Amino acid sequence: MGESEASEMDLKALEQKIYTRFHDDGLADILVGMWFLVAGMGIAYDISFLISITPPLAVPVWVVARKLITIPRMGNVKFGIERQKKLARAEWFLPVIGFVALVCLSGFYFRVAGNPEYITWLREDVQLSAVSPLLVIVAGLIGLIGSLLDLPRFYKYAGFIVAFVVVGHVLRLTELVYMFSLGALIVLNGSRMLNRFIVDNPLPEMNGTEEAI
Repeated sequence: MGESEASEMDLKALEQKIYTRFHDDGLADILVGMWFLVAGMGIAYDISFLISITPPLAVPVWVVARKLITIPRMGNVKFGIERQKKLARAEWFLPVIGFVALVCLSGFYFRVAGNPEYITWLREDVQLSAVSPLLVIVAGLIGLIGSLLDLPRFYKYAGFIVAFVVVGHVLRLTELVYMFSLGALIVLNGSRMLNRFIVDNPLPEMNGTEEAI
């Protein structure tokens, strides 16, 4: 291996390290967990449209939160051309994912809205088998987000959701218990990451610095 190839590999490793650090703020994790909590509240309080309206709102909330919390601490990082192209594709696909989630979850909402007894059944009697396909779709969308943003921990979330469905069947958990339990676990992990990010990356005296990779 030549010196130039070794240097290129070192630069890619450095870029990956900075990119990972740049996205280790836990904000996206908190928003994913919040969806499960909001969906659980929608079931508990008969406000089922909350299940479908939350995903499309998550993307702009995430963008604003990063501008307020992440960028002031990390600066305006410029990555290499290859990474910029991948991020550009992600910026295009994320709204599409939000739309797909809206369509899928709206179908679930209209099923609930069309049957007044269905929400009571969900809240009190239903086991996870009735909504497992929907939860598997949600897990797939979360895994796709991880692929687009190159964040492997989202693969773990997707696998965790599917595994939790299996465990839920064994323990005979209701959907309400599942939503609150899973949402709380993901929010706690995201909050832990956010706290660590803020401690490790205090606000600099002067903002607006720019780092190029």
